[in-house]
Amino acid sequence: MPVDLQKVRLLFEKANKTTDTRFLTREIASRMYERLSVMKVDPADILDAGCGDGDDMDGLAHIFGNARVYGVDAACARVRHAAGYAGRIGMTASRVCCGDFGCLPFPAGTFDMIWSNLAVHWHDDHARVFREWWQVLRDDGLVIFSCFGEKTLELLRNAYGEIEADSHVLPFTSMRAIGDDLVNAGFQAPVLEREWIVVTYTEIGRLLSDVRALGGN
Repeated sequence: MPVDLQKVRLLFEKANKTTDTRFLTREIASRMYERLSVMKVDPADILDAGCGDGDDMDGLAHIFGNARVYGVDAACARVRHAAGYAGRIGMTASRVCCGDFGCLPFPAGTFDMIWSNLAVHWHDDHARVFREWWQVLRDDGLVIFSCFGEKTLELLRNAYGEIEADSHVLPFTSMRAIGDDLVNAGFQAPVLEREWIVVTYTEIGRLLSDVRALGGN
């Protein structure tokens, strides 16, 4: 089943549908910050692709105090929240815009770094996303992103597969395919890492609620 971008936007317009899953997005963000801590980078302009409520814009602004941090997200409600939050912490609200991070409203060579946390798998065309990111990056720019891999929600996918044809979860992409798309977009020698995070549920209702917010379709 292909990703329905309109349904994705509608999901993220409703903050109450995704709030309970912040435990996972924040955990993965902390691991991404750890990777950044050992990299010798000093970006002047950073884009948070799929910025949501702006949590990582704040984190990046604290790490790179002199950088201009921009955010883009397809859900306008989340962008309005991020803009208000950016204003409260002293960042210019105009640095946040509503749009598709696979079709960015920025000229070539705008950013030194692109950050994206658990957003890429919500897009229906990873290859186009990476080509777009390549275009807006400056020479020697850095992309650091996280997304779910092909084994994500495998147990649930298999359970549904025993009773009906619809898997009810997104068509997560393999690491090899993601690497190929990055190389084809122009990125040289991308480094990909895979980590396993196991979340155990005691209530089926909470499980299904989180699945809808994290990777349901």
